[in-house]
Amino acid sequence: MPDLHGLVRPEVILSPQPGSNADNPIYLVEETGSDGEMILYVKATAKCSRVKLQKNDYFALLCNRKCADGIIWEDLGDQCYRLHIFELKRTIKVKTWNTVKQQFHGAFLRCRMLAGLLGVTIDSRICLYSTFHKDMFASDTSNNTDLLLERPVTDGPLEEYEWYNDSWNYLNEGESPYWEPLTFHHHKVHLDKLNDNHIPEGTYDLQRSSILP
Repeated sequence: MPDLHGLVRPEVILSPQPGSNADNPIYLVEETGSDGEMILYVKATAKCSRVKLQKNDYFALLCNRKCADGIIWEDLGDQCYRLHIFELKRTIKVKTWNTVKQQFHGAFLRCRMLAGLLGVTIDSRICLYSTFHKDMFASDTSNNTDLLLERPVTDGPLEEYEWYNDSWNYLNEGESPYWEPLTFHHHKVHLDKLNDNHIPEGTYDLQRSSILP
């Protein structure tokens, strides 16, 4: 049965990084803005594809035209794919968190549209990854970027509660029976190391759900 490589134009499928293992390809997801450059290498399983969804006139029809920085389609077989959606923000705080949620939502809409056009299905488990260097959510700024605390937030803003508890209702965009079977799993990816150009950089393993040392 054909995979995405046989269903979409060749230039839409992004190749793994040169030199990566064919059985464990590594894909580049990056933010290139001058004030927020970040580099994330995503180590995937053998049956994964990265599809370029950033520029296409068809997406102008969507109610949300925003899009995340990178989307990896994991082939589960039988023409069903699990989405891994990555957004990179050097500093995460209330204002950027609301933007990230919109970018997740827009990316999912694009994938849903593409899946419908190709006649493939999207798995009900959607994986979302917020990749950051500095965490400015904590009310106590001395605890910024310390994810080991994972303390519940009860008296801060709603966005702070969502960030620390990963218990937010991602699809709080209105009632629709289509959303009910979907589950959105949020992962925080902390890039604490800088490369020689002082840009946050790291490698994330999809299978282990963690940054590689």
